[in-house]
Amino acid sequence: MPPWDAGGRPEDLVGHRVADRYDVVAPLGAGGMGMVFRAHQVGMDRDVALKVLAGRLTDRPDAVARFSREAKAVSRLRHPNTVRLYDFGTTVSGMPFMAMELVDGEPLRGLMTREGALPIDQALTLIDQVCASLEEAHAAGIIHRDIKPENIMLDRLTGDLTARVLDFGLARLATGDDRITQTGEVLGTPVYLAPEQARGGPTDARTDIYQLGVLLYHLLAGGPPFTAASAMALLMAHMHAPPPPLGDRRPDAPEGVQVLVARMLAKAPTERPASVTEVRLAIAAARAAEALPAKAPPAAAAETAPLASSSAHPTDA
Repeated sequence: MPPWDAGGRPEDLVGHRVADRYDVVAPLGAGGMGMVFRAHQVGMDRDVALKVLAGRLTDRPDAVARFSREAKAVSRLRHPNTVRLYDFGTTVSGMPFMAMELVDGEPLRGLMTREGALPIDQALTLIDQVCASLEEAHAAGIIHRDIKPENIMLDRLTGDLTARVLDFGLARLATGDDRITQTGEVLGTPVYLAPEQARGGPTDARTDIYQLGVLLYHLLAGGPPFTAASAMALLMAHMHAPPPPLGDRRPDAPEGVQVLVARMLAKAPTERPASVTEVRLAIAAARAAEALPAKAPPAAAAETAPLASSSAHPTDA
C-alpha cells in the first residue's frame, strides 16, 4: 500500500500504510477520542485494531496527552481479560496511533441488545471476568473510569464468551500526574457514571466498582438503574436518587447478589466494596449459596500467538 500522506485526514487512512508497517484495511468505529481501523501489521503478518487520534483533536495538547496516557496505561497490562496493546507511537505528521489486539467477537452491548436481561450465572461470570482484568489494572495504579458495554468485548476464540476490557482512554494513573484532567471536568458515560464523577470530584478504584455495579444491574434487570431524558438529569440521579432495588426488577436474583449490587451502587465510595477482589469474593459466595457453577478463569494466550479475524469491534474509540 502507498504510505500515508502526512497532510491527509484520519478518515482517509483506508488503503494506506501507516508508520511504515500498518496497512489500513477498513474502518471499525469512531468515538470521542479517535477512530479505529482494521489493519495488517506487515512485519508480524497479523491483523490489528489500529486506533488513531481524531484529526480535530491532534492540535489539542490535552487530547494528545490523554491519548498517550491511555497507551502508557494499557502497555503495562497483560491479563487475559484485557485487550492487549502491541505498539504505539506517532507518525511523521504527528498523528498518535496505537496498535491493539483484534478480538474475534463483539462488544457486550450487542449481546445485551439481543438478549435483554441475561441469565444470572452468565451475568456473574462476565462481571467476574471484568473484575479480574481490573484487579491487575488497579494493582498497577490504573483506574479505568469508563466501564460500559461498549468497552467490553466478548471474545469467541475459546468457544465460550469471554469478557475482554478495552479503552482506557479515561484511565488515570493513580500514582502519576492527574493535572491533565481539569478540576471539575466530568469525564465518562452518563448512564454508568459514578456520583463522584458526576460532581467532577476525585476518583479511585471504587469509581470502577460503582460503574461495575451499574453494569451488573443492567445485565440482570435488562436496563440500567437510572434513565432520564437528559444527561444532566442522569448525573443528578447518580448523585442523589436511590437506585430501585434489583429484586423489584429481577425477583429471582439471589439475595447475595442483590446485597452486592446495592453495596456497589452506594453513593459514598466508603460504603462500596473496597476492591474488585472483594467483589469477586462476594460473587463466589453468592454462587456457593445458590449452588451456581463456578467458572474457571481463561487461560492466558501466548504473547506471540497469531490473532483470529474479528467480525466486530467497539465503535467507541
